[in-house]
Amino acid sequence: MDYAEIESSQRQHNEAMEHESRFRAAQIAEELAVFSALKPSIQKDGDQWCVLLGDNLQEGISAFGKSPLEAIRNFNVEMFKEKED
Repeated sequence: MDYAEIESSQRQHNEAMEHESRFRAAQIAEELAVFSALKPSIQKDGDQWCVLLGDNLQEGISAFGKSPLEAIRNFNVEMFKEKED
């Protein structure tokens, strides 16, 4: 492999890494958009974070996670679940 091939390979790798980084940032922005629009509460609960939409855990929609972002992601899953009757 000559210098030009190595440089081309490194450039492709860097472009792929940048694309992945942008994709992750877009995913996070989308996840935060639902959270921002609904404005649920978020607070530390023991060793986890809790996101709650509503007055309490029994009547509202809630989710937990080890980090705020994980709790928000879990909340989004709960928001879009089909409710069983």
